[in-house]
Amino acid sequence: MNATALLLSLTLAATTNSKLGGYFARSDAADSHKVVAACPRLAVFVLPDAWAINAIVSLASNCPDTKVVVRVRSTKKFTVADDPVQAATAYWNTINGDLATVTGRGVWLEGPNEVENIPDWTGSAANAEWAAKFFAGFADLANGAGYAPIVGAIGSGSPKLAGELAAGSENLFKPIATAMKAKAYPWGWSYHAFSAELVHSSFAEADTTLRYRRIRTECALQGIPLFITAAGQGAPGWLKAGTTPAAYLEWMDWLDARLEEDSDVQGAALYQFGGTAGTEPDYALASVADGLVALLASTAARDAGIDAEPPDASSKPAAGRDASSGGGGHIPPGGGGVPAPERQGCSTVGAGSGTALAALAAYLFRRRRRD
Repeated sequence: MNATALLLSLTLAATTNSKLGGYFARSDAADSHKVVAACPRLAVFVLPDAWAINAIVSLASNCPDTKVVVRVRSTKKFTVADDPVQAATAYWNTINGDLATVTGRGVWLEGPNEVENIPDWTGSAANAEWAAKFFAGFADLANGAGYAPIVGAIGSGSPKLAGELAAGSENLFKPIATAMKAKAYPWGWSYHAFSAELVHSSFAEADTTLRYRRIRTECALQGIPLFITAAGQGAPGWLKAGTTPAAYLEWMDWLDARLEEDSDVQGAALYQFGGTAGTEPDYALASVADGLVALLASTAARDAGIDAEPPDASSKPAAGRDASSGGGGHIPPGGGGVPAPERQGCSTVGAGSGTALAALAAYLFRRRRRD
């Protein structure tokens, strides 16, 4: 679908009340069009990608309240031996060319994905100080070029929280947060919320999916825009793990309810739509796109106090697993990730047609998941 067709497929509409959105990777795919057309609260695009530019233009015209985040792929890698400020400039020079296509679109710009390009700062105080200087330099360059910078892209289950590195140690995101809070321009931070077991429990998900809450408190980040730039079931991916579409949609609804409790969360980009490289197909959301769109449409009239029963037992989605969320389960876009325990169960990509998923969304419309 070209830019003109995409524009015609959208009508000027209010952004969904849901905080769920999409992470769009690499390709022009039908499922991506469906979710973009639903005016999600948050849309994350990875450049370079010609379709992404068309989608960003369309969102700006038709869904003005949708927050758009872009990240640019870079193969540049740095070590602690590199000067962090010079490294920020070198990194900027590798992505600046691809950014020219979105200049003036009012987008937020996210820095390096997790620790793909920079030293792993999530378990080292010295590396965290290096990262603070790097992100401060990156943010200055992004702001100077007209973008609102986002720093962190923190992997699920990291960094070390207060007291975890050693007795009396500080949260390792604190040096970055402190450096950024000195800035006079708008900025945000980002976290990747991946669950190992899709448990419907804030307590069980506190160290992974909802770890951002501890980071926010320990680094005094209340009120600073927080973007969940990737979210979902962690490694080995929901399709490989045998999660059913119904169970996955129900967990998404539970996550949405938790995000609504945090006013500074701008949205959560569900990982992923359209990607075909590496392990991306194991996380593909094409088979739940219709259900997600129905879920987004339903949130305007939801009543969190209703706990209705489904019309019959066969329509009730599978319950969330009552297991510990484990220690990690994040998946850096494009591959890798912390392995999650294998789960039994069966699911096929075809299980859950558009009609069935819409019916599930209607059920979720009546029954809001609570802890």
